[in-house]
Amino acid sequence: YKGEYAIVKNEKGRGVINTSGEIMIEHKYERIQYHSNFGLFYAWRGKVVTVFDSHCRYVTCLECDEIYPISTHYTKFKRGRDGFGFICHKTGMESYGYDDVGSEGEGLISVKKEGKWGYVNSDGMLVVQYLFDYAGSFRNRSAIVSITITKERLEDELGVFAGRQRWGLLGNNGQLLAPCIYETIRYVKDSNYSILAASIIGIKTFLNNNGEPLSMMEDGRLLHLSDGYGCGPCFIEGRTLVYGDDGIGCADIKGDIVVGYRRFSNVLKGPE
Repeated sequence: YKGEYAIVKNEKGRGVINTSGEIMIEHKYERIQYHSNFGLFYAWRGKVVTVFDSHCRYVTCLECDEIYPISTHYTKFKRGRDGFGFICHKTGMESYGYDDVGSEGEGLISVKKEGKWGYVNSDGMLVVQYLFDYAGSFRNRSAIVSITITKERLEDELGVFAGRQRWGLLGNNGQLLAPCIYETIRYVKDSNYSILAASIIGIKTFLNNNGEPLSMMEDGRLLHLSDGYGCGPCFIEGRTLVYGDDGIGCADIKGDIVVGYRRFSNVLKGPE
């Protein structure tokens, strides 16, 4: 059983029943797959694939060679000379002719042409030009992107050489919120995609989802968030540890100090 449903087979083909034995998807398909991450059933008859939602309700149908879910509301496919494309479940509209299709977030789909990634909307209209070597999903109105530096050296004296991949943050208006100068960038765990940990020339910094450096100051002292990836605790219930000259404190995802500094001789044992 996949939750309250089971994929079963009889002499007519494969179908889906619920825990009461009622037929939810008719027994007529050669193959059925359930993608639990997106709550979608894919049912094949030859090259025709029918899509059902998590309650076994009909969503859409298309003919293709390959098919993959990219979100609850969009499916990626590959079909002959059409190349890669995607279909919007709500409208049934297809968009194709791409070298690849990436992921969907907040109604924008990353697509690839001639070796570069850009973004289109649900109608297939180009929203962000094909400029990037990587284009992530939009989360909280921003997406992580990357380019490969092609100049011999950047003029901002950051020491970034040609051929190296650099990362930045793109807004859903197509403008870079943070330039592609960072060596690494990733969302901080449990921060609801509102804080990113980034590094440049070996120095770690934190950005908000507008690409602005997150400078948390108290009494003129810069604090440092923990990113949850082997560099200290992650956000738990919206809070994380911070540290400064006066010891260890606690901050929320907005960067406000919610527990003042205290000196610890051993964090596991408690305060002095």
